[in-house]
Parts: sequence; structure tokens; C-alpha cells
Amino acid sequence: MEKGNFSFKHLSVLIAEDDEEVAQNLQHYLQEKFKDVDIAYNGKDAFKKYLDKTYDVIMSDIEMEGGNGIELCHAIRKLDKQIPIILFSGHTKESYLLELVTSKIDAYIIKPVTSSKIDKAIAKVLHQERDDVVILCKKHDVFYSYLTKKFTCKALIISLTHFEIILIELFLSHKSYKVTHEAIHESLYANEKDSKNSIKNLIKRLRQKLPHICIASLPRYGYQLQCPEDQL
Repeated sequence: MEKGNFSFKHLSVLIAEDDEEVAQNLQHYLQEKFKDVDIAYNGKDAFKKYLDKTYDVIMSDIEMEGGNGIELCHAIRKLDKQIPIILFSGHTKESYLLELVTSKIDAYIIKPVTSSKIDKAIAKVLHQERDDVVILCKKHDVFYSYLTKKFTCKALIISLTHFEIILIELFLSHKSYKVTHEAIHESLYANEKDSKNSIKNLIKRLRQKLPHICIASLPRYGYQLQCPEDQL
């Protein structure tokens, strides 16, 4: 597989695929882009791994012995309505595809699985729920635009550096806007052995630029993007 240009180094993926060679090729390709990429060789093992660890994306073949992809999807959806699920199969019949829709999957890849199909599916599931504008503080009319990559505060437009944009969107991609030190390091300073000072300086600059948005320090964890007035 050729390498795509996307990267989600703060996210983890679970692959369910009973063909060992296909599974390892997928893992090798995705390890360049994700923090963790785990493999399960059937649906039952995949569900066990899902229960034991937090994943951001599930990718599964449908035709597997020991629990297929549809069964896995149904089991996960009973517990989690939001996690993106990507299924792949050689089936193209309309009746079969209708079953996939009712299973509430987020993307479907028709085999053969290629790097371009993977990139397209991942880009779709990781961005489809994202609004173009995120309101962070109603009282002070503070919002961030994914289109312009800028903040607006009381009609004042605030420009951001490349690293500041990556960090802000990293916050927004996580529930409760909490991000670990490790996730920031992997996304911005992976080539540095010790990035503590770089991260602190970046946070300091953002705090100065965005006085109505609180970037709270979380001991032994990382940081959280907050608006004190709205108690995000």
C-alpha cells in the first residue's frame, strides 16, 4: 500500500480481520498515521479488545469465523453509538448493503481494500460529525472556524500559528476537550526527546492570545480547553 498524507497520531484503531496477511498489511499502513493499531482475528476477540481498551476507530472485515463484522458492529453499537465503524467486504448486493445501513456503520469499503479507499473512509468518519464552527464561549462570543483556522472573539479575529491550530483541533477532537501530554507530544513534538518546555511555551502563548478561554493544567494527565463562564 502506498502512504497517504493524513495523520491522527493521538488516536487508536482496532482492526478485525481473519486473514493474517491482510490484517498485518493494514496494521503496517495505519501505524504510520495512528498512535496505536491493534489486530483481532475474529469478531469475538475484537469485541473483547474493545471492552478492554479505548479505541477511536473500528475497522472490520464482515466475513469472519468466530463472530463476523455485522455481529461485532451490533455488539459495539449497544454500548457506543458514536465510535466510527468502517466495514469492508466484497458484497455489493443492494439487500446486503441495506443491512449495513441498519447496522449503523459509518463507512463501507468494497474489496479490494486499497490505501486510497482507506484514506477516504477514515477522513469521512473522523470529520463527518464536526461542525465547521465550534462555539466555545457564548458570553464573549468566542468561536473557532475549521474553515478559516481562526478564532473570533467579540468580532475580533485572532490568527493562530500552525502549531497552535494543530493543538486547538487536537483539543476539539477529544471528549470534554481533554488532551494528554503524550498526545500533544506525538502530534507536535515527536522528534524531540523532551518536549515539556516546548509544550509549556505553546500553552502559554495560546493563553495570552485567548484570554476568554481557559487552558487548564490537569496534573499527571495534560490539559483541558475550558470556558469558565460557560463551564465547558
